[in-house]
Amino acid sequence: MCSIIGIVGDSPVVHRLLDALGRLEYRGYDSAGISVTNPAINLGDTGNFLTWRSVGRVKELSKKIDLSCKSTVGIGHTRWATHGKPTERNAHPHTDGFLSVVHNGIIENFSELKTELIQSGIVFQSDTDTEVLVHLLSKYIKKARNLYEANSAAEATKSPDDIRRTILNDAIQNVLKKICGSFAFAALCSDFPETILAARSTSCPLAVGKGINEFIVCSDAFGMAGLSSELHYLDDYTYAIVSRRNLSVFGFGGEKASTRFYANPFKQESSKPEEQTHYMLKEIHEQPLVIQRLLDKVASEREIYDISSEVILDAINGLTLTACGTAFYACMIGRYFLQTVAGIRTDIELASEFQSAQISARDDNRPVLAVSQSGETADTIKALAYAKERGQKIFSIVNVPQSSLARMSHKVFYTHAGPEVGVATTKAFTAQVFVLLSMAIEFSKKNYVNFPSEALPSRDDFRKVVGYMTKTLSLDSQSIDISNSLFRHAKNILYIGRGLNYYMCLEGALKMKEISYIHAEGVAAGELKHGPIALIEDGTPVVVLAPFDDLFAKTMSNMQEVAARGAKVVLITDEIGMKHVDQSIVHSAVMLPHTHKLLTPLICAIPMQLFAYYTALARGCDIDKPRNLAKSVTVE
Repeated sequence: MCSIIGIVGDSPVVHRLLDALGRLEYRGYDSAGISVTNPAINLGDTGNFLTWRSVGRVKELSKKIDLSCKSTVGIGHTRWATHGKPTERNAHPHTDGFLSVVHNGIIENFSELKTELIQSGIVFQSDTDTEVLVHLLSKYIKKARNLYEANSAAEATKSPDDIRRTILNDAIQNVLKKICGSFAFAALCSDFPETILAARSTSCPLAVGKGINEFIVCSDAFGMAGLSSELHYLDDYTYAIVSRRNLSVFGFGGEKASTRFYANPFKQESSKPEEQTHYMLKEIHEQPLVIQRLLDKVASEREIYDISSEVILDAINGLTLTACGTAFYACMIGRYFLQTVAGIRTDIELASEFQSAQISARDDNRPVLAVSQSGETADTIKALAYAKERGQKIFSIVNVPQSSLARMSHKVFYTHAGPEVGVATTKAFTAQVFVLLSMAIEFSKKNYVNFPSEALPSRDDFRKVVGYMTKTLSLDSQSIDISNSLFRHAKNILYIGRGLNYYMCLEGALKMKEISYIHAEGVAAGELKHGPIALIEDGTPVVVLAPFDDLFAKTMSNMQEVAARGAKVVLITDEIGMKHVDQSIVHSAVMLPHTHKLLTPLICAIPMQLFAYYTALARGCDIDKPRNLAKSVTVE
C-alpha cells in the first residue's frame, strides 16, 4: 500500500520516476504525484520544487508532467488513502516550498501534532497526516541551520558534507522523537538540493539502491528494476541521508548504522504481461513453471524445506502458522498437511488477531511459521515481532528475498515464484502450498507419525502434477463460457467442498470477490444445513469442488441439496469423479486430471482463478489493480 520512489543523481529523473511509479502500481493506490528540485530558479526562493499530482492512475499524472524537465533530483509517490479522501489536494508529495515529502504508513499522533502546529500559525493545505511531517521537518531543519550559523566560527573547519549531515541529523532526530506510528518517508529540502532524507520505523519497507553516479530510494526492489542492481534494506528505526555518491545510515538515536548491499532479484522489465492481456493471467499460466522450478530445487537438494533441525520437536507442543488473506488459506492447507502427514499439532492464527490470540497461550516455546508473498505484510510482521519478543523461534515462507519477514526470521523458505504483479495472488499461493506440503513430508521422515510412506505422493506423482496443471490451463475455454453465461450476472456465488477442498473454496471465493466485486462465500459442504443453505434461491450459482476422494460421496449429497433448491451447479471434479456424477443436476462441469489427494490443491486452484479472471474481464473490472486493494498491505 502506497509507494515511494526517489532518485538523486546526474541524469534527468522525471521520466524515470514515472516509469518506477508504473512498476509500483501493483501495490495499490488511488492518486499519484512527483516532486523535483526546480532547475530553473535559484534555490532558496519560493517555488523550489516542481510538483505534479493527480487522482487516478499514473497515466493520468503523466499527462500533467513536463517530461523535458532536466532536474536530476526528485521523489514520487502513489497514495492509498487513509487520512483524507483520495483527492488531488491530499495526494503526495506535500510541500511548503522549503520541503517536499512523500510518506507511507500512519502518523498515529498526527492530530495532537497538527493542533500544536496550527496554534503556532501553520496553515494546512490537506487532510492528511503526512503534512504534519512537512511542517515538523521544515521547523527543525531551519532551527538546526540557524543554530549552526550562530556557531559558524566554531564550525569553520567542517566540510559541506559534514555541515549537511550535522543539520539533517539534528533535525530528523528531533522529528523522530515527536512522531509515533508505523511509517516510511522521503524528503527533499531546498537547503540541500542534492540530498534525499529517508526514514522508516516499522512495517513500511524502504530500500536504497546503487545506480550509476546516483542512489535510488524505493519502497521495494521491483520498483528499482532497471535502476539498481544492488540494494540496502533500511532496518526498523533507521534513517538515511542520501546524496549522489554517498549514503549514510543512522539509528533513530543518531548512532551510525552499517550498510549491506544485496543483489536486486528483479531485472529490467522482467515482469511484462507479454502476450497475455493482464499480469494476473500471465501469472496463472506461470504456475506449472513455478512448481517445476521448486521440484528441481528439491530434487537437487538446493532447497530443503525442513525446520526439524532448527527445533527440538520433543520439547515443543507443535507449531503455529500465521498469515493474512490468501496466504492464510495456504496455512489452512498447511495445517492439514502437517497434522495429517507429519503428526505435528498445528494451530493457525490470522496475523491481525495473532497477539490477542497468543496473550493467553501457554506454549511460549512453540515456533511460529509466517507465510507471505511480499514479506512486507504489516500485520504479519507485527505478529512475528510479538513472537520474537516472547522468545519464540520464528520462520517464514516468502517470495521476496531480503524482505522484512525474511530478515527477521531465524530461517526462511523461499517460494521462488518470481515477480508477482497482479494484486490477486495466484502463483505465489500454489508455491506456498507446495512448500508447506514439502515441509510436512520432511517432518514425516523424522518418524514422528506412523503415516504410511505409500500414502505420500511419489516422485512420479510430483512430476506428473506439472503436466496436469498445464493440461488444466488448456481448459480455459470452459472457464470463459461459464463466467460469461453464469457468473458475470450473479449477485452471490457459493463455493462448497469438504476437507482440503473446503480450504480451496475459501480461496476461490476470495479470488472472485477481489477482482469481480461479486459477493462470494466459501462454505464447508457439511455446514450448509446449519445456515448457509438459506442463501440458495432459484438460479444461485454454486461451485462444487469435488475431486474424487474419500469425501466425494458426501459432497455429492450436498450437491443434491443445493440443486433441489434451484441452484445452478458448477462442478469441478476429476476424471474418476465425473463417472460417479448425476449429470442431470449439473449446469456446467470442469473435468480435471486425477492426481494424488495431497496434490489436488495445485490443480484445483487453476479453474477457480480462471473463473475469477474471466468473470472480472466480462464485467470490465480493473483486474490487476482492483479497487480499494493493495498487493502489499503495509498498514494495520
